[in-house]
Amino acid sequence: MAESSQTNPLEELLDRLPSGFFDGLNAEQRAQLWEAGHAVTWKRHPVNIRVNLPWLPRRLFVTVVAGSERRAGDRLAIEGRLHRLLRPGNVLFFVGVSTLFLLLAMGALVLLRPLVEF
Repeated sequence: MAESSQTNPLEELLDRLPSGFFDGLNAEQRAQLWEAGHAVTWKRHPVNIRVNLPWLPRRLFVTVVAGSERRAGDRLAIEGRLHRLLRPGNVLFFVGVSTLFLLLAMGALVLLRPLVEF
């Protein structure tokens, strides 16, 4: 996994192209392709958490990426329509995380009950 974080996504894409692909491109087209590829590569985010959940029947993962917003307004509008927040999977995930948090809080209260007077 360390290798994938060290490689450039553009280089990975170019490695998958057919061997004769660049023969049909002139120097300007190659430069434009290179610039376009660099524009879409991810930068480092202040919060970048990626967790695999191997104990479930299917391999699932959870990714949390946070940082300052750099996307343009038109891209935000398009992605907002494509990735709606109120989808069944998102709602189930939120309910599950909320339930887990409540259970942990209740467990902490039960364990701390002898130490704290209510």
